[in-house]
Amino acid sequence: MTLEIGFLFVLLAVMVYLFLTEKLPVDLTAFLGLVVLTLVGYVTPADAFTGFSSPAVITMMSVFIVGAALLHTGVADRAGGFIYTLVGSREIPLTVILMAIAGLLSAFMNNIAATAVLMPAVGSIAYRSGIPPSRLFMPLAFGAILGGTTTLVGTASQYPGRDP
Repeated sequence: MTLEIGFLFVLLAVMVYLFLTEKLPVDLTAFLGLVVLTLVGYVTPADAFTGFSSPAVITMMSVFIVGAALLHTGVADRAGGFIYTLVGSREIPLTVILMAIAGLLSAFMNNIAATAVLMPAVGSIAYRSGIPPSRLFMPLAFGAILGGTTTLVGTASQYPGRDP
C-alpha cells in the first residue's frame, strides 16, 4: 500500500466517523473532505467545483434553503397545525391527506421540491400526533412521486438534451 492510498483510507475513516457521530454537521464534513482532497492535490480545483454546475445540485441546495426557511419562520408549524386540527392524530387519515397534498403540489412542481417543502410540516405533525416520522415521510414521498407522474410538469419524461 502506498502512502497516498493510506492517506485516503485514513481520510475516509475520519469522514465515516464524523458522519456517524455527527460531531460536525454532515454537510460540513462532506465539504471539508472535498477541501482536504483539493488542498492535498488529489482533486483539481476545477474538478472540485464541477458538481456545483449541475442543475440537480443547485435545485437540491435551493430546496434545502426553502425548507429551512419554512421551518425557521414557523410556516411549517402553522401548516402542520392546520392539517392536524383538520384530521387529528389518526394515522390513516393523516397519511391519505398528506399523500393528496404532496400529489397535488408535485403535479405542478418538481417532486423533490414538493417533498422538501412539506417535510418540515410533516415533521411537526408527526411530533404533535406521536406517530413516528418515518410512517408519514414514506407516504409523503410516494404521494409526490404519484402526483409528479400525473402531469408532464411534475416529472420530466426524459433527460434534457437526449432524444427518446
